[in-house]
Amino acid sequence: MALDLLSLEVIVNFPLFWCVGSITNQTVLGLVAFITLTSVLSSDFNLKCLYRRERGEPFRPSPDTSNENQMVLRALEGIYGFFLKPQDTLIRRFADVRLEGILNVQTDPERIRAARRAYHDAETLFVLANLELSTQLFVLGVCLVLGQPMYYLWLVMACGIVLIGLQLRREHRARQVLS
Repeated sequence: MALDLLSLEVIVNFPLFWCVGSITNQTVLGLVAFITLTSVLSSDFNLKCLYRRERGEPFRPSPDTSNENQMVLRALEGIYGFFLKPQDTLIRRFADVRLEGILNVQTDPERIRAARRAYHDAETLFVLANLELSTQLFVLGVCLVLGQPMYYLWLVMACGIVLIGLQLRREHRARQVLS
């Protein structure tokens, strides 16, 4: 289940973005940046899953949680089920629908396989991995040191634009393979 780190990120990130939005008098921008970052992080997770699925690789086994605090696990499952599971489903469905739209006229199985692999590419995962939380915290720290926390909110918004660009690039790569 994807609830482990993603649920904790929601718990930690929401107050962080609320605070940055509040101290900059930009609470709406803080909320939109929170949603954007959550989308980027969820896209990273889900596109890794789809990449590995396409190559017949397992993603990762579910950890043994029998020795964990079950109340905490249920709370995290609730957060995941309410906030992240619908987002995960939407991201995967969006990726699948966009790819199927590209493949809809193709009948050659080899070209279809090549287009699917071009669409689910390692370069996209590399870029998304570099937009993950450690990078985000570093950038936030730099913005705080510079006394410009609002810059961080705008940089997170730029990550959303990068996400759109990556999707367009993936679609272009798949179409190139088919042409």
